[in-house]
Amino acid sequence: MSKVAGGRLFWSPWLIAESECKFVYAEDGKSYPWDGKIIGSSELVITAEEAPNSIAERLSIFKRWESVNTSRV
Repeated sequence: MSKVAGGRLFWSPWLIAESECKFVYAEDGKSYPWDGKIIGSSELVITAEEAPNSIAERLSIFKRWESVNTSRV
């Protein structure tokens, strides 16, 4: 499932579960929070980039349960 946000095509598996959720795609393309009745409230932020080799991100979950997770690929 995808939407257009900030002039860009935006894809998220969360949109499959709840296509009407609210989300804001940051102008710099490095973060987006979402808020929905089914999928809860969360935010994904790119915290570091070393193009084209790696990317680091933080996923913060606020509603349904609270959690902060980081990853580096």
